[in-house]
Amino acid sequence: LAFWYKKDRNWKSKIIERGTSMKTIMTGLCLIALAATTVTAAPVQALVNDNEADWGYFIRPELKITPIKSQTTELAGGILGTSVGRALYLGVGGYALVNSVNADSGAVKLKAFDIWYLGAHADYTLFSTELFHGSLSGFIGGGQANNSAATVGSDNANLFIAEPDVNMEFNLTSTLELGVGIGYRFVNGSDLDKLSNSDLSSWVGTVFFRWTEG
Repeated sequence: LAFWYKKDRNWKSKIIERGTSMKTIMTGLCLIALAATTVTAAPVQALVNDNEADWGYFIRPELKITPIKSQTTELAGGILGTSVGRALYLGVGGYALVNSVNADSGAVKLKAFDIWYLGAHADYTLFSTELFHGSLSGFIGGGQANNSAATVGSDNANLFIAEPDVNMEFNLTSTLELGVGIGYRFVNGSDLDKLSNSDLSSWVGTVFFRWTEG
């Protein structure tokens, strides 16, 4: 009888120990679940909040004014793309020279479309619901320059273009904005006689409209 009693006590002790272990495990799992819930509930920081992330599209015709060989030139073009929450704008577009340039006693002759480039555009707009607001934008792409008056080497060159801008916009309507910007055009790749990278690289003033739907 003593043997069976001792065996019974050992069996009960094991059950109690297992029960204690299960409680410890369950407590640990509950603490892990609580911590995971707390982490999951933390808001995710992003450029555009989910409650503002309305997808749409935009069209941005624009005119750029910039000096080339100390002469004022105009490039016209525009951007077409998608918008997220009236804050983030991503698109593609291009620009082309629309006037003529005659410099260095006829050594540089450019006519309309002798300079053009295509590429990708990104813009982040701040406080877009305010009447006046600002944005930071950038363009990166490639194109070509042609100098019909070149007498040494090639008369055309393939270009790499990078152009960051700072802009100020004004809400004309709930979907249409008028904007002005200032930036700098970085050019690389021009090996044309009398028309180097430094001749094509310069400050850029921009006037544009931006129509956004969505």
